[in-house]
Amino acid sequence: MNVDSLFQSVLSIADISNAYKTAFTPAGYAFSIWGLIYSLGMAFTIYQSFFSQQLIVNYFSFWFIINFLANGFWLICFTNEWGKMWVSVIVIFMGILFPLLMLYRKLHPTFHPLSPVRYLLSRSAWFKITPTTSLIDQSLSLASSSSTVSTPKSTWAIMFSTSPADNNIHIESLSWAQYICYELFVSVYLGWLCVACIANVSIALTPRNNMDPNFAFLSLNPSDWSIIMQIIATILALVILLLHLDVGVVGPIAWALIAINKQQKSPDYPGNGNVVSISAILGWGLVILGSITLIIRSIAYYKNFSFSTGSNRSSHYLSGKSSDEENKEETITTPLT
Repeated sequence: MNVDSLFQSVLSIADISNAYKTAFTPAGYAFSIWGLIYSLGMAFTIYQSFFSQQLIVNYFSFWFIINFLANGFWLICFTNEWGKMWVSVIVIFMGILFPLLMLYRKLHPTFHPLSPVRYLLSRSAWFKITPTTSLIDQSLSLASSSSTVSTPKSTWAIMFSTSPADNNIHIESLSWAQYICYELFVSVYLGWLCVACIANVSIALTPRNNMDPNFAFLSLNPSDWSIIMQIIATILALVILLLHLDVGVVGPIAWALIAINKQQKSPDYPGNGNVVSISAILGWGLVILGSITLIIRSIAYYKNFSFSTGSNRSSHYLSGKSSDEENKEETITTPLT
């Protein structure tokens, strides 16, 4: 067997996409979002190289390396159509999405301070939101002026408690540059990757060069599957919005749904009228909710609240303490290593 032929394909990603026309396929312009993702990735690299501390790279490097290597391997799997596209599905979920979720968890260890879910739980006598420090906050604290940092409190989990005082949270804020270079990069990348994962599954479920709109898998036709997948994508976006108020994840999902609406109007694609209508409703609905969220976060940011999303980044209005009281909080001296 020629080893070179195993990894080389004469087909491009566009060729494969055209060979598997699904009811979830977005319009071609949707893929221009990779330009934004690459730009944010370049900003992340430049900021890390010249304007930030090396500690943050140490936190990110392992998962980024796994993600980037899996990205290259996915291209080989996808363009060679290995395992009738199911190999690429496994790679994109396990090798690309999972490491990115680990990075997102490091950046968002608990609810955003303005999250309605956090607010409702904090009002409950049965729950306690235990503060934690995201890895970026830890890095910035350790690498800043001195070795004096706030004492961390327990884990990131939600724990049972009956003490209202335990619901207090103290959170620091990131600068605009740090937010754009770190969190926005990972968020936009994750949002689009969620769409890419669903699209990859839809391709694997579709026979090559199949143009039959009545083709059924598990008694559901392509349009039915597309609607289910769109609803799943929208639920993911809403969960992220409620927990983290992260417009960076919601934006790419809304972008994809609107592009699906445009593409499925073409007679060359199997989506029916329901697909077109639902994609428009869900896509523009997310745009409206995302815009409202962005306005709320912007107002909060300019009022000296937290624009970013970690748990140790809130202002004193959440803890019920004055600024003077917060300044008297106990600190410890941590040696830099």
